[in-house]
Formats: sequence, structure tokens, C-alpha cells
Amino acid sequence: MNRPGGHGVGSRSVEGSAPVRIQVLALLESPNQDEAMKEMAELSPRPVIRALLSALVSDKPWIKWRAVTAIGQVVAGLAGRDLEAARTLLRRQAWNLNEECGGCAFGAPESMAEIMANNDQLAEEFSHLLVSFLAPEGLYLDYEPLLKGALWGVGRVALDRPGLVAHAGPYVAAFLDSPDPEARGLAAFALGLIEAIEQRDALGKLAGDDSEFDLYLDGRLRRWTVGDAAKSALAAIDNKRRESA
Repeated sequence: MNRPGGHGVGSRSVEGSAPVRIQVLALLESPNQDEAMKEMAELSPRPVIRALLSALVSDKPWIKWRAVTAIGQVVAGLAGRDLEAARTLLRRQAWNLNEECGGCAFGAPESMAEIMANNDQLAEEFSHLLVSFLAPEGLYLDYEPLLKGALWGVGRVALDRPGLVAHAGPYVAAFLDSPDPEARGLAAFALGLIEAIEQRDALGKLAGDDSEFDLYLDGRLRRWTVGDAAKSALAAIDNKRRESA
């Protein structure tokens, strides 16, 4: 892939020939994200991670979500060499979500979840923190965009490690009554992945909800209705009940 000026990025370039931030942004813009991720992995992880964190606030949704995916992969690679550095990053992200730090870390819950989805050890250690962002008695994120990020994050972790976030069910279910269709849809999405049998009736009430929301999954943004998310969750729950019978 080429960036402006015709020079390659990655093993075919000299790192530092352009600011890493510019290289990373060019890679996030690439239509070939598989190749972009390979090239990104060949750069020094710490400046790449800083650039990716700044991309989380992009006004282009696909750039934000590609940055989330990339953070998960780059930090997982870092953890393989320096687990404590990866832990420090997750702790810093959690601190940035705390109002006392004076900032608002858009994309932090999503990126934290993607990191956990890519590394067993970090998932074991930090998944409880992700759930606590939804818990009124925990580190509740009293800001709707961040709460929706945490809802997506619970679902993302549950895709690979549902047992680690199964206890989030009651906290997630509280959003099924939200006036925001995205919050309702993300809650239904997460409840299906953790197979929250106790929430079946509540999900059933949303099966006819035709409000639309965007869901990032498997590397792309897809348009769903809340009802579709609820019906998908119900199917997963019913399948679990059949298996348990």
C-alpha cells in the first residue's frame, strides 16, 4: 500500500521517514485492512498505540472502529513481549474514563474490550473492570456515549469469553428500556452473547422494535434493528436452553 508521495509503509519504509501518526492514519484509511494491520505490526508499538488512541476520536466512524481493531492486535502483540506495559495501558485507559482525570476518553471502553478479546491473560485480569463501568455500585460511566461503548465492549468480550462477563447480565439488561435505540440494540446484542436466560422475557418485548442502530462486528459496520438484535439474542438463549435440557 502507498501513502502520499509514493513511499511504502512498514518493512519497506524507514520508520521515522514520516511521523508515525501519519503512517498509522494512512494505514487506517487503506481499503485493505488485513495488509494494513500487518504493516502496522512492523512499526514500534508504543508510538503506533499513541496514534491509534488519537484516532478513536475521529469523526469518521470507520476510522474509529478500525483503530479499535488495531489497538486490540497491537497491544496483544506488545503483551507477548511486555505484559506489564499492556497492563499499564489498560489501567491508563480506565483512569482516563474517571472524571477526576479531567478528560473524556471516547473509545476507551471499546478499545479496552478489543484488547481483552485478543489476550487471555488481560481478559482474565481486566474483564471485571469493563463490567464495572455499567454497574451503579461500581465505576459507572455517567455519560451515554461511554456507556454504549461499555455495552459494545461486554458483547465483544463475550464473543470469545462469555464466562468472564456473564455476571454483567443485570447491568446490561437495564438498558433494554433506554430511549436510545443504539443502547437497546447493544444491550440485546450483549445479552445474547452471554446467553442471559433470565432476560428472555425482556428481550421478547423488543422483538418487534424496528428502530435502527449501527453495530460494528467482524470488521465492518452493519445496520441492524433493535428487533433483529433481540431475536438473535432469543435464538442464542433458546439454543442454550435446549442444550441444557
